[in-house]
Parts: sequence; C-alpha cells; structure tokens
Amino acid sequence: ELERWAAGAAERYWNPRLFPAALQQLETHRAQGHRIILISGGIDSVVKPLAEALGGDAMIGTKPEVEEGYLTGRLVNGALNGIKKAEVAQELSDTLGVDLGRSYAYGDSYADREFLECVGNPIAVNPDRRLRKLARSRGWPIHKWSHP
Repeated sequence: ELERWAAGAAERYWNPRLFPAALQQLETHRAQGHRIILISGGIDSVVKPLAEALGGDAMIGTKPEVEEGYLTGRLVNGALNGIKKAEVAQELSDTLGVDLGRSYAYGDSYADREFLECVGNPIAVNPDRRLRKLARSRGWPIHKWSHP
C-alpha cells in the first residue's frame, strides 16, 4: 500500500519540488556517460518513484521494518545517514565497479559530510550552515538551486 501511495505521490509531491538546475545537472552527467545513483536517507519505497522519474541507474534508501504486512515504525538497518551513506557508496562502488575518486556526490546537510568526503567531486547544494562552512574550508563547490 505504501508503494502504491508513493507512486501516486511522486507526481503530487516530488515533481513540483525538483529544481530545474538539478535536472540540468543530471542531463550533463548523463551526456558525459556518468551513472546516476541516488543514495537517500528517505524511505526506499517513497524515494523510488523519484529515482525512476530522474532516470536513475540505481537507488538505495532507508528500509522500513515490515512485520505481517505492517510497518513497525523501526528501520531495518537504522537510518541511512552520516557514515552509513559513505559505507553504502563504497559497497555500491565495489559492486558496480564505480571509481569513487572520479565520482560526484551532492549533499545539503552536514549529516552528508562523510558521504561527500568519500568521493572525488563533492558538491554542497543549498547547504545548511555547518555544511556551507565545511565546503568553504575544503574548497568544495557550493550550488544554490531554486525554483524560477
């Protein structure tokens, strides 16, 4: 039922929130032959329609625990944030043969720090105060994406 709701919510929720600059950036990556992999702290079945709409090659999200067809409110492996995002990126790079040193990652909060640090091309997008400060100190690009 959650997956069915999420599929319908994609048009109502995700599409109006997509930044034109983000979509353009994805097209630039595709044109350069880059794989598009979405690693999100969001619940996987809710984020999956977004990954599909973006034309992602793979998507990893937080997995909710389900017992007898019901969500328990717990997460299978805990929240996918912080160091766990970096670990998932490393696992995916090993599985898919992706060189993280040549990869790009985008993050908006300080909680994405480890994830951004594990790639060769980290980019802070609409960063929170702490990530903005870190990005400046490390010389990472900072993008401001907005709606027209």
